Amino acid sequence: MSFKPGKFVLDISDFNSLIAELNEIDNSTKEETAERYVTIPEGTTIEQMSEMLSSRNIVDKEAFIRLVNDQEYYNELRKNMRGSPLTIHKNRSVRRISTRRYLRFPKNTLPHKIIEQMLDETNKWYVENKVQILDTGYTFDQLITLASVVEKESKFSEDRPKVAQVFYNRLIKGMKLESDITATLC
Repeated sequence: MSFKPGKFVLDISDFNSLIAELNEIDNSTKEETAERYVTIPEGTTIEQMSEMLSSRNIVDKEAFIRLVNDQEYYNELRKNMRGSPLTIHKNRSVRRISTRRYLRFPKNTLPHKIIEQMLDETNKWYVENKVQILDTGYTFDQLITLASVVEKESKFSEDRPKVAQVFYNRLIKGMKLESDITATLC
């Protein structure tokens, strides 16, 4: 994929629409072996992710979902990730994969390659932001969970700092988050 210099006007109302527009790159005109590009925004569910990847002929949707929910695979990932800041929780499998980086995959990529690349990208992001993460007083897992709640509670990206502040204030006071979104994130 190559970007052309110049100014462009996109008629986009929010960040998710922008991602959808960027993901509409016409992969069908490329060679069958060409890499496909995809951006997985924060807050994307495994089901939505599998649909995005499947629609671009990157992975078989059912095979991806099966692997994400495979307990043996989960155990192997957890064993291999000792010492990593990432935590993969029992009964949640790899549902907490988080990345906003622009990813490239060849057509018909094996599901485990996608999951491992996404975990690697999340780990890189953690390393780049480790100081700020440690300064918050929260664990990486807690911040990822809170970011997921903020993402789902905020329709527009400019609202996220305000929503996050409300939740931080509640946590400081020892209050519950009182978010309906938390019932659907597990």
